This record gives sequence, C-alpha cells and structure tokens, in this order.
Amino acid sequence: MAKTYWEKLKDPRWQKKRLEALQSAEFACQVCYDSESTLHVHHKQYFKGREPWEYEVEQLAVLCEACHAEHHASDDELSVVCSFLPMDSPRSRSTVASLIAGYAGQELPSADPDHFAYYAGILAERMFANYSSNIYDLLDMEVVSRADAYGIFHAALAYVKSKRGDAT
Repeated sequence: MAKTYWEKLKDPRWQKKRLEALQSAEFACQVCYDSESTLHVHHKQYFKGREPWEYEVEQLAVLCEACHAEHHASDDELSVVCSFLPMDSPRSRSTVASLIAGYAGQELPSADPDHFAYYAGILAERMFANYSSNIYDLLDMEVVSRADAYGIFHAALAYVKSKRGDAT
C-alpha cells in the first residue's frame, strides 16, 4: 500500500533532509529571521513523481508558521504569470525559464534552451546588482541605450567569458 504524503514526512530520509535545511538556515525563518517559533521546511516547488526527500536543500525554504501560512494564502506570482504565456511562441514558458535561469545564476533548464533569453537574464541580474533598481537609472545606462538584440547577447556573452577567464 502506498504511503500518504504525511506518512512520507515521517520517513528517516525526509527527517535527514529536513535537518539539513534547518541547519543551512541556522534554525531561523528565511523570511522574517524568527528563531523562536516552530519552523517548517517548505518545498519551493513540487515535481511530479519526486519523494519529499528527493530535493536539493536549495529547493527548500525554512519558514516560521506565520510566514508559511502567509505564503500558502497567496497566489504564486510566477505561476500566475506563466499561466498567461503561450505554449509555443517567443514568449513561451521555456523561453521564460531560460530568462529566469540566467537571472538566478542557474544552469540552462532544458535540452533546447533559449540562449538569448538566458544571456538577457544574466545581463538583467548584473544590471540590478550593479545599479539602482530605479528604472530611470537603468534606462540611462550606456550599455542598454546602445544595445540592439545582438548587442545584448554579445554584452552578456562577454561578461560570462570575463568571469570564466575566457578570451573574448
């Protein structure tokens, strides 16, 4: 007989993974930094067919009861945005996934990624990391004002190569 989700949370493999997440967060909520309340280990995203313990610690979040309840009370903004994306177009989910992967510093998400979107994500992250989040500051940036579609690609590629030490 298959175990229920709640029974799986009693499994020693989940208990070990949960402890790893708590230790990584230094036993404090990763939103409000509360270390006195009961802490929950939240899966940031579930994947079909995966057991609760088959996630990387980075895919888990340590939340106090209040922050966990607040998180579940609101819609997932990324899911809402993605629900409006066309299935097959330049603005498809896979293109947006490549863009987000670049922004988040993650590996390309699929076997056939959108490299332009990935590099645009890297460039966007660099712009926000190095400049004010004020949109007017970003619009005044020389690199943005001079860049056409290929300019953004080459600017991001040059940045990636410079970080790896590759010749440009």
